[in-house]
Amino acid sequence: MANLWKFNHLFDDLHQSDEMRLNMDPNSSPSDDLDDESWSNEERGPSRSQVRREALAVRYLAIEIGGLSPSARAQLPLPDDLVAGMDELDRISHKNARKRHIGFLSKLMRNMDLEPIETAMEMRRQAARANSHVHHRIEQWRDRLMGIDNQPDPKTALTEFLNQYPNAERQSLSQLQRKVLQELNRLSENPEHDTDTAHRQPPTARQLFKFVRDVVTESS
Repeated sequence: MANLWKFNHLFDDLHQSDEMRLNMDPNSSPSDDLDDESWSNEERGPSRSQVRREALAVRYLAIEIGGLSPSARAQLPLPDDLVAGMDELDRISHKNARKRHIGFLSKLMRNMDLEPIETAMEMRRQAARANSHVHHRIEQWRDRLMGIDNQPDPKTALTEFLNQYPNAERQSLSQLQRKVLQELNRLSENPEHDTDTAHRQPPTARQLFKFVRDVVTESS
């Protein structure tokens, strides 16, 4: 009972001390008297899951860089030892050996300042996404001009394309579209000459795609 009385008395003293301090400084908290370093995350260190996430992020970055061509990697701010390691990865064809080497590269990269590399890679990703979006738009215009996949009639598509891209050569595009449509009609009328007509496009379709690509790219 004496020990319990001492414990309660000590708790009351601490509670009163906190109340007095809080009355003096309303912005303070009971933990303010403790050493900040003893409560910092840096003192406790990162969690095991955080360490794993960071290690996986570095490994994915190593795989992504390793998938680039040497000329593309040359545009990145890679240190010489990482360039040499990536070049060595290009020479490895065995799956398990590549996996081990990527692990080696990941460990090497964890001791580097990856911020400049990650910034350069993000710029590449954004450019790739933009290029993919433009490519998809070009394909859509080509299909519309060909009247494919229940698109509006080709004549309407031609008018809309020229309205959106007034710098396009109207006569050249109109003639090319006419050739494509003629070849499509020929293929549909003679299916015995092509066992996969539904999935085959006439050679002029590639010319149409190139024409549309040049116009859209110049206007971007």
